[in-house]
Amino acid sequence: MKYKALRELGYIMLGPVIGPFAISCAKKVIEDGVSTAFISREGFHLRRLVRHCLSGFGHQATAPLHHVAASRAFLFKLTLGKEQLLPLALSHPFEGSVADLLEGRFALSPSDMATIGPTPRVRVSLPRDAELVAGIINNITAPIHAEIEGKREIYREYIMTFLGSRKNLLCVDVGFAGTIQRLLSDIYNIKTQGYYMFFSGSDAIKADGFWSSDAKHGAGDALVDLSLVLEAVLTAPTGQLRDVRRDDSGKIDFLYGPLTRVQDEFHITYALVDGVKDFIDAAACLGDQNIDQIIDVRKNFLIQLRHNRSREAESLRCLLEVDDCISGNGLIRPFQFLPGLR
Repeated sequence: MKYKALRELGYIMLGPVIGPFAISCAKKVIEDGVSTAFISREGFHLRRLVRHCLSGFGHQATAPLHHVAASRAFLFKLTLGKEQLLPLALSHPFEGSVADLLEGRFALSPSDMATIGPTPRVRVSLPRDAELVAGIINNITAPIHAEIEGKREIYREYIMTFLGSRKNLLCVDVGFAGTIQRLLSDIYNIKTQGYYMFFSGSDAIKADGFWSSDAKHGAGDALVDLSLVLEAVLTAPTGQLRDVRRDDSGKIDFLYGPLTRVQDEFHITYALVDGVKDFIDAAACLGDQNIDQIIDVRKNFLIQLRHNRSREAESLRCLLEVDDCISGNGLIRPFQFLPGLR
């Protein structure tokens, strides 16, 4: 796929959705002055876009902007051995064996599974069997609780480098339920706030959604249904964070899962995001009222991405994947979950 065509695709179809969020986030960073954590894989490009906005505004952030290595699976792993934290990990839907749950949702390695030993041969359904599964997991993972505690401390050191003397952490990503933000708050007892493109709404955390603060998949909002597409486009060039350890020099080392196809061809996401930057630059020449009108008209272009028959759009639909191992689904293609296109 040619760079110019991909960049144009990013400008026309992604810019009107991602660009306004990046602009709004940059303004929030300036106003709030808190440390900002662009979390998970999509935080990689979102941080680039917000820094681009700040440069266009002629501002510098008054607090650091960090791309933070994080994943739900890894943070769920850190809840093992902490009975009060486990219910959140078991509240998400899952169908399969206990072994599959531990390897997928809790990112346990083959070495971890060997230490645990045989797991009950029972098929479980979450959240229905959450209480039963909690008892099983607390019991069979006991042999690795001390090791997990060590990983919690390594990751605490990593997170505290972002906080420093500041008391609050702004978490930014495409979002939905704010699970990573909540886990960071609960595991490390730190004050957080979230700013997401889409937020499903929860009293458990303090967060806002730019496009929606009561987002629900399948409720008729096409942008919400396309949130997985945005996650796939904005992904970092790494797989899912699976583990942390210290290397021989004492430095923190991050271990990642396999790459998706679009991560393996990462130049594609760079070209698309360069197109979003072009949209941001064009928006900077307009007043707030005019940009609002452009957003209202042109955000529908992203919705048309699923129907666009250009060679670049067709190739992009085939390449985009996201990792849904925590639900037992492995790698999924976001467009398979949209009505009208399979």
